[in-house]
Amino acid sequence: MGSTRRNEIAAGVLFVIATPASLVGAALMPDLTRSGFLGEVADHQTRMALATLLSIVAAVCSVGIAVALYPVVRRSSAAVAMGSVVFRTIEGVFYLVGSVSNLSILTLARTSGAGTGTTQSIGDSLVAGHDRAAVVAVLAFCLGAGLYYLTFYRARLVPRWLSGWGLVGVVAMAAGAVLALLHDTEVTGYALLAMPIGVQEMVFALWLMIKGCARAPLAAGGTIPCPSRCRRPPSQLRPRGRRRRGPKSQPGESLTFGGRGSVPTWLPGRTTGATPPPSG
Repeated sequence: MGSTRRNEIAAGVLFVIATPASLVGAALMPDLTRSGFLGEVADHQTRMALATLLSIVAAVCSVGIAVALYPVVRRSSAAVAMGSVVFRTIEGVFYLVGSVSNLSILTLARTSGAGTGTTQSIGDSLVAGHDRAAVVAVLAFCLGAGLYYLTFYRARLVPRWLSGWGLVGVVAMAAGAVLALLHDTEVTGYALLAMPIGVQEMVFALWLMIKGCARAPLAAGGTIPCPSRCRRPPSQLRPRGRRRRGPKSQPGESLTFGGRGSVPTWLPGRTTGATPPPSG
């Protein structure tokens, strides 16, 4: 099993971990939109802590997916491969920012219980920070995933119905993130728009683990590793010498070579006055 095949299997495993972790974490999260949510968080601290832990797992896996797919995408486009890693890293960072906000809400609920006016205002600010971080994370995910799904589609690394499904799902999820940003709501409120990409990632994960990607030709500007037998130390390399040039002839003059196979002196063009041998 080659290193590229191992990367494909690792990416599939990370997909299987990340998507359920994100969905289960969102389901376990207490409702933070109601007034007095600090009291509910205080009553369900374990649920809040577990939901935050799952969101951290999903954030780490999102970065790992792009890193695992980097060698696969790089054979078609090194720039696209790097872009997908960058955007999915941004996604992971903002998911971690949202997890920090959740941990701060949990700490605030433990210390203040149901909360007073001041603590409730602080809690509302933390919830708003979490929601905005989630929107940025989703938009970064759509950009990063869209880049490698587009490469998969154009290079036919996977069947086009699968990569095209991913592109459609990414566009739908990006539309949900934009709507959440414009209406100042949670991005989880647009679960129907996120469903296509969620199902596609599970199918894509199974495809990576079972079938893998097709081997694309190396893109322009890529490098092919040299086998060990062609890697010789400089001391064993034969220096390139300059070519020796033969004597130059003047116009109307033929060259005379000594030794075996030399040009006969009686050939036309000689100026030595020699005559050809008599015939017969």
